[in-house]
Amino acid sequence: MKDIGNFLREKREARGISLIEAEKDLRIRKKYLQALEEGNIDAIPGRTYLIGYLRNYSKYLGIDEENINQIIQTYKNLEEQKAGLEKTKERSIRLKRKDRSIFEKKKLFFPIKYVYLTSFVLIIFIGLFLLNRSLRGTQDFPVPSPEIENEIGISVGEKADDIRTLTE
Repeated sequence: MKDIGNFLREKREARGISLIEAEKDLRIRKKYLQALEEGNIDAIPGRTYLIGYLRNYSKYLGIDEENINQIIQTYKNLEEQKAGLEKTKERSIRLKRKDRSIFEKKKLFFPIKYVYLTSFVLIIFIGLFLLNRSLRGTQDFPVPSPEIENEIGISVGEKADDIRTLTE
């Protein structure tokens, strides 16, 4: 892309046009024209803008239609090659991450499974132990019967004590 940029710069300088003049005439910001001439296509906001700027700037510099199309086609070929390299690189990175994540999941999955299983069994045993203990603690003990009161309101137990004291 730098070759295309140098070609555009040479044409502009040959015609004696400054970047500021080109900016005013084309209504394209100076930083984008400068990016075109430097071959810095990443500074331009998008592919459509880049192709439009290339086409307008080339026409402005008096480059014939055939050369303009050749410049744009060269750019498209470079972009396709760049995209192909990025996809290949991205795919290899994605595969590496996927392989690593599968390994890490397998490595972490088994211990966690055993921890959960052990915890569950331990909870069951503790529950059974506590249940058995509580059932053993509530055995049927004989409950003392309440004292029977006679009609006067003196309990039978008190009356027996009184009789014993009298007989002694």
